[in-house]
This record gives sequence, C-alpha cells and structure tokens, in this order.
Amino acid sequence: GNEGQQDLEYDLTPTYEVGTPFAPRNEKINYTVSKVLNSQLSKVDLTASTSASGSRDVVLNYDGDPSNAFGNANDGIQWRTAVVFRADMLKDYVGMDLSSVEVFIGDGAVTSFEARVWQMGSYNVPGPGDLIASQAYTVTPNDWNLITLDTPVKLNGQDLWVGYYIEAPANSFVASTDDGTNYNPDGSWIAFGPGWSHLGDGNPDYNLNWNIHAHLTG
Repeated sequence: GNEGQQDLEYDLTPTYEVGTPFAPRNEKINYTVSKVLNSQLSKVDLTASTSASGSRDVVLNYDGDPSNAFGNANDGIQWRTAVVFRADMLKDYVGMDLSSVEVFIGDGAVTSFEARVWQMGSYNVPGPGDLIASQAYTVTPNDWNLITLDTPVKLNGQDLWVGYYIEAPANSFVASTDDGTNYNPDGSWIAFGPGWSHLGDGNPDYNLNWNIHAHLTG
C-alpha cells in the first residue's frame, strides 16, 4: 500500500515456476470452450516444416566484433564484468536454459577466470543480485572462449546478469569490448570493488559493450 502523500512509482517483474513442463500425471486439466452460435468458419493452411526442431537455440548479446581490451598498465586487476538482459527481452525464453557463456579475451596473461551468473538486482541500487552460478575456466588469450555450465541456469522471467570475474597482472589487457557502434549501457557493467558502474562512467570514449554472449538452449 501507499499511505504517503506522493504517487508511488514502481516496477513489476513477473517470475515463473520453471522446470516441470507437464501437468501432474494424475490430475485432470479442466478445459472448456464456450459455444459460439453462428460463428464464421474459415480455412487455415498449415504447412509443416521438415526442418522443425524440438529446441530453438538463442544467443543473447549486445556487442559487435572485438575491438578494444582493458587492463591496468601499472598494477594487476581483479574485476567483475557483466551484461544484463532485461525481463522484457527474456519473456519469450522463460523455461529455457542458460547453458553456456562465451567471452572474448584480449592480449595478456590471465591468472584466474570464472564465468558468473547473477540474479536480478534491485531497482534502486546499481548492479546484480545474488551470485547463482560460477565456473572456473582456463581461457585462451586473443580468442573466443566457450564455457559450458555444469549446471545450466533456468530462465524464470527475471533480469539475467551474465559475465565473469578475472584476475590478471599489470600490463595485461584482457577484458575485451567492441568499438561501441551499437552501444547499450546494459552491455558495459563493471565492478572494481563492492559497487557496480558502467565502463564509460566519466569517460564517454569508453561507452563500449563487453564481448560477452549468453547461449540459451531448450
């Protein structure tokens, strides 16, 4: 309720119980159709496709081709990077699995890497919510790296945060981005400490998208 003296502005994000696509075996599904008198009938041409599949794989991303890479010339880095796919983007994919994360790694040594997935955060604090998946991986520099999650993450309608944690020594420029041609703020989240911000905050030249792809299956 809103018992104050100002209008309450809020957002609602519906989330769904996912994982069981069938009705319980011993329960009857009540399904009725109201009778419509004098209804107009029409012929519908249904053509089956021989290439139809039981799955529809999807790749979610904001970025273009790898173009830049970030690090620290004077010190090592311990960064978290992420892209977020909002609920309105994901409504058609509820029930599918985030099965793998693909990232491009730039030039330099990487001492530690983990692909990470976070829950939806709050509306008034920038950044994701709780960490729900983390998987270590030995990345290859100057190349795309596909990390298959041991336990896929089921999409339930919430925002989905996908990214990685990376450690690298000084002078290793490993966190790769595109050239920013199709920049989207949700493609550029970064955390150096407890708080999250955009890579380009304070420097619009860095309004770039991370080279991070989310692979959905199911």
